[in-house]
Amino acid sequence: MKRFNFLSPLVLLSLLVAGCIGTDIVEDIAVDQLNISSRIISLAIGESFQFEADFFNEVGVMDDSPVSWESTDESIVSIDNSTGVATAVDFGEVFIIATANGTRDSVELIASNVTELGSPERVGQFSGVNNYSVEGDFTLAEIDNGLTLTFGDNFRSSNGPGLFVYLSNSPSRVNGGIELGNLQSNSGEQTYTISDPNVNLDTYNHVLVYCKPFGVAFGTGELSN
Repeated sequence: MKRFNFLSPLVLLSLLVAGCIGTDIVEDIAVDQLNISSRIISLAIGESFQFEADFFNEVGVMDDSPVSWESTDESIVSIDNSTGVATAVDFGEVFIIATANGTRDSVELIASNVTELGSPERVGQFSGVNNYSVEGDFTLAEIDNGLTLTFGDNFRSSNGPGLFVYLSNSPSRVNGGIELGNLQSNSGEQTYTISDPNVNLDTYNHVLVYCKPFGVAFGTGELSN
């Protein structure tokens, strides 16, 4: 007569946890972050442009802390300290600097004959973390009035319970990030739509494949500037 060994609920839970927690934990210290979210390369002499930035506190949550602005050369590009409206005055190159709660970000701006906006897409590549395998390319692109995140046909991910896709400003945490839904497939091309008006191409800098039940990243990738 065959005997069946039934596992206790505690053992079953332990096996589930082990299936979603690796051994090489990514160290990721929480700090304030400020991201200039305006994509512009050059500004025509005499024209103005509204710069914007997103501030994230030390727990990764976006808040409305006031942002101050400055130009490294006001004779080339002037900028209103409180509103972020910049005006090209003379030919040359400057850095536009944003500051909030002691945290800074900057972008280069050319004052020239034409106004040229930056690329409407950012790209990146996954790598596995916590002993999991995630690989493949992805693209975040402006489409109509929203964004789409597309995984390339070379995408592959380890299996796991409750895998979700996130945009985040951390390579390993999803605090303050935006959840895009369940991972549609462990391989192949797939697309996720972001319609939140508060999220633009430069709001977040990382894409995560994340084991939501146990709070563990399977894979992470940084978006290009």
